[in-house]
Amino acid sequence: MPNRPRPAAGRLVILAAALCLASCGGGSSDSAVGRFAQSSTGSTALAGTEQLVNTAAATLSAAAEVPATNSAALGSGTIMIDPATGQITVTVTINGTTASAVQVESGSAISAGPPMFSLTESDDGVWSASLTLTPTQLQELMNGSWYFNAYSPAFPAGEIRGQIVPQSGSPSSGSSTGSSSSSSSSSTGGGSMTVGGTAAAVLVASLRGTQETPATPSGATGAGSVVVTGSNHSMLAAVRISGVTASTVTIAAGAPGSAGQVLFTLNEVIPGSGVWSTRAALSDAQLAALQAGNWYFNAASAAFPAGEIRGQILPSAAINDASASSSASANDNGSSSSATGSGGTTSNSSPPNGSSSSGSSSSGSNASSSASSSSSI
Repeated sequence: MPNRPRPAAGRLVILAAALCLASCGGGSSDSAVGRFAQSSTGSTALAGTEQLVNTAAATLSAAAEVPATNSAALGSGTIMIDPATGQITVTVTINGTTASAVQVESGSAISAGPPMFSLTESDDGVWSASLTLTPTQLQELMNGSWYFNAYSPAFPAGEIRGQIVPQSGSPSSGSSTGSSSSSSSSSTGGGSMTVGGTAAAVLVASLRGTQETPATPSGATGAGSVVVTGSNHSMLAAVRISGVTASTVTIAAGAPGSAGQVLFTLNEVIPGSGVWSTRAALSDAQLAALQAGNWYFNAASAAFPAGEIRGQILPSAAINDASASSSASANDNGSSSSATGSGGTTSNSSPPNGSSSSGSSSSGSNASSSASSSSSI
C-alpha cells in the first residue's frame, strides 16, 4: 500500500511532542543540569554524573573497618583524576576523632591490604596529597580496589575506613539501613547518614574551570570534601587546589550555572599549600540546602577574581554503592551488618610507621614508591 502524506494535524502533534520532550530534557546529553534544578535528591544524583566525572570518593565510617570498630567518627574523601597524565588530587576530611595517619590502601570492602600512599595532615581533620599514578595503579583505583584508612592512638589498626568508589556513573538511589555489632551507622541515601543515632552527611566536589559561571579556560583543578556530624550539624569542609594559586575559596549558594550568595569563606591552612578549610555549625535549613546540592565551592584568583574554578557540592555515591557491596559481602560471610561498610573477619593492614609502607599492590608495585609526588604538604 503506497505511503500517504501525513495530514497537517498529525505533523503538528508530532512537532508539539518533540518540542515538549526537548523542553523536559529528554534525549539530551546535557540535561543533568536541568534535572538538578529541581533540587530533589534524585536530580542531584543525576547531575553528579556530569559534575563528578573523573572523580572517585569514599565515606569513611567505623562500620567499614576490618574488623568494625565502635567509633562515632566520620570522614569524607575525594580524589580528582586527570586520566591523561595519571595526576590525582586527594582531600579527606574527618570529624569526631584526631587521626594519627590516613592512608590509601589496596583491598576489597571486606579485606585488608598493603598501603599504597600516605596523606599529610595540613589542618585539624584535613588530610591531602597530590601525586601521579602509573596506568596500572590508575586502573586499580577506578576499579574500586583501593580504600582510605584512618588510624588513631585509640585504634592503631584503623578507626574508620571507606572504599573508594568512582563517581562518574549514576549513583545508587537505594538505601542501606541496619546496625553493626560494634558500630551504629546507617545510610539513607542522598548524602544523609545516621551515626550513633544522630543525622550526618558526607558530600564531595570536583572543581573545574568549565563549571564556572561563566566558564573559564583554566586547567586548574580542585578536590573538595565535606562532612557534617553531631546534633549541632558541625561541618568540616576542605578543598585542595592544584594548578593555580587561589586568592580566595568560598562556599556559596546556587545551582549549576548560577552564581549565588557567599555563605562561608575558607582559610588556606598553610600559605602556598593550596589546602583550604573551614568549620561551621549549620542550621537545619542550611543542612537541607547542602544535602539538596544547592551549595558549591568557588576558587578565585588574580587572573579570575570572580572565580577560576568551581565545583557543586554533591552527595557521594560511595555512601550507597559501598554499603550495597559491603552488605552483600558481609551476608556471604555470615555477618549481620548492613551499614555503610562491613566488618569482616580478616586481619587489618599493618599500621603506619610514620612513612609510606613498602607493601605491594595487586599489580606488584607500591604507589608511594613508584608514583611521583608533585606536592607534599
